[in-house]
Amino acid sequence: MALHHIPGPIIQPAYFVTSMRSRDLSVFMRQAAHEYHACHTQRVRTVQPVMDFPNIDGTGSFRNLVEYPCTLSIKIIGMNEGAFVCDMRTLCAEMTGQDESDVPVSWRDRGRYRAITLTLSFQDADQVYAVYAAIDQDPRVKFKL
Repeated sequence: MALHHIPGPIIQPAYFVTSMRSRDLSVFMRQAAHEYHACHTQRVRTVQPVMDFPNIDGTGSFRNLVEYPCTLSIKIIGMNEGAFVCDMRTLCAEMTGQDESDVPVSWRDRGRYRAITLTLSFQDADQVYAVYAAIDQDPRVKFKL
């Protein structure tokens, strides 16, 4: 079997098979179809992760993994309603004892939702858990990272 390249701007790169009997060609086509099917129909298995994340109640790993005082970025995703960014910034600044002007904030809008990133200074793990618990009380908040 010989493969030849067909030059030209419209069909480049294209290859065609020469010197092949019709029986060999049908075998070749069946093998190619089988390989294509096997490659494009593989099932993706979903594995449930083991939930070993920090707990909001203060028993999680923020106590052991982070050295304090520290600066952490908190991401909040919630409904894009009212003064969501201002409210979250005020709440987090009060919980950490910072001025609002000292809390850098950035956000992105995605239709009905808004993702906020706040950079906060924490003195201990209790502050981290208190901030997450306070954020969780707002009904507009959907996710906290």
